[in-house]
Amino acid sequence: ARTVTMMNKSRDLVMSHFGIRNELLGVKELDMSEESRSNFDLVWTSGTTDSLRLVAERFPWCKVHITAKSGATVYRQLSSNDWYSIQSIHTQSLLIYATNVHTSVLGMREIALKNGCGFQCCTPAALLNASVSWFESLINKRTANTGGRLSLHACENIEGKKNFSIEETTETIWIHHLIVLPLECNFTGDRFDWTETMKHARSSSYDAGLVGVESDSRRTLVLRHKFHVLLDTAKAASTSRVDIPSLSPDFAVVSFYKLLGSPTGVGALFVRKRNNNQPSDATDEEPFQKDGVAFQVDVDRKVSSRQYFGGSSVDVVLADEDYAIPRGLQETRAGENCETVHLGVMEHGTQNFRGIINLIPGLEELDRLPYGGMSSISRHANCLAAELASRLMALKHDNAKPVVQIYGSWCKPFASKVSSGPTVAFNIVDREGLPIGHDEVVRLAIMNRPPIQVRNGCFCNPGACQLACSLTNEQVKDNYSSGHVCGDRRGIVNGRPTGAVRASFGKDSIWEDADALVE
Repeated sequence: ARTVTMMNKSRDLVMSHFGIRNELLGVKELDMSEESRSNFDLVWTSGTTDSLRLVAERFPWCKVHITAKSGATVYRQLSSNDWYSIQSIHTQSLLIYATNVHTSVLGMREIALKNGCGFQCCTPAALLNASVSWFESLINKRTANTGGRLSLHACENIEGKKNFSIEETTETIWIHHLIVLPLECNFTGDRFDWTETMKHARSSSYDAGLVGVESDSRRTLVLRHKFHVLLDTAKAASTSRVDIPSLSPDFAVVSFYKLLGSPTGVGALFVRKRNNNQPSDATDEEPFQKDGVAFQVDVDRKVSSRQYFGGSSVDVVLADEDYAIPRGLQETRAGENCETVHLGVMEHGTQNFRGIINLIPGLEELDRLPYGGMSSISRHANCLAAELASRLMALKHDNAKPVVQIYGSWCKPFASKVSSGPTVAFNIVDREGLPIGHDEVVRLAIMNRPPIQVRNGCFCNPGACQLACSLTNEQVKDNYSSGHVCGDRRGIVNGRPTGAVRASFGKDSIWEDADALVE
């Protein structure tokens, strides 16, 4: 009982730390309603990577294929005066992510592709400036039609179009898409304000109507696309306050060793609770006929009650019969779909209860810090990083050429939605402007007394690394063919850097750390 009590206390402290209201500590906020602040739940995981895997495995990926029947006429509506005559239509869920996401996010791509869905990699700038129409255009480009666009005159005379209303259509199919965004880039330290991006994604919905006519019968169906947002807060949460209710994602992930240094192997997946006043559109069976008037519908949805379960994740299970009731779910048997997802089914076996309990003193220490807790850490660490970036950029060779090349927002004017975090990523160049391998720089840092702790390589962020080092896809493949792999000590291949050096500052960093690196 004492262990459970301490684990619950740790959960409450974690929720409070991330701005989520919890009744035990009585956290109150003036800027949001109490209901909004309590609209999230927490799943203990082994870290950010484990959390991302859980979301990818449980997300309702789906493919939809609609085929017109022989002798029938089917029209697709994009707007009131934009109609297509179609023989078939194919659309699918998409995994959308920024170029500078962690490798663990790219791993989610494998699950999406395995389920027959697609992915779209976008630059941070494209996503920051994405409008409602941008998201709708993205889905439209990924929707395959066989048929042709109708003229305005033909649109006005479509048989069966009269009185067509998407709002009143009874047959509906939901196609869900997942957007993964880093709150802070773990390569450059750039921080992003995704508020407008998330708002526009959720507003796009992109409803496409279908009208089918066969003999004297008419059938209507609506394809509804919905975007869900996952925020990777692992890097940002280590040195700044992350208020999850204010950010309002559908999912958020974090690893606690990045905040506290210890324990390793403990993370959290934050999940937005579903509004019980609204019907689910994520896993419930939609109201549509597979084989009806005018066209045939084939929906391959990959969310299923058939998931692995372990100790503590079932309410009851029989050993000699296919009979199991997952934690908090109604009875499930072979071939049946569950209508809800209870978070208890995601926590298998014995949790890392010692690690979870050990979060308590660390989180209490962070909250006791003077001048605003995490806000004071952010100001302190950013001040040191800004000083380091300024001093590194001022270093010159005897021919006045720069000694250091810095990446990210430190070396260019700030965009309105991008700011610099307490991280400086850079490479050293010689007096001729040729790069010196990051592996050589780190070896020199280790030889210093006391040793200087910096990290080198791509930091598990291949997209940001490739952009910083100006490497094309073919050059990356050529580097691999020549024997270079992630994590080796080859800092230069074919005259180009394969990564960078990264200096990160935090709560315990001091001015002398920056002095030692510069000197």
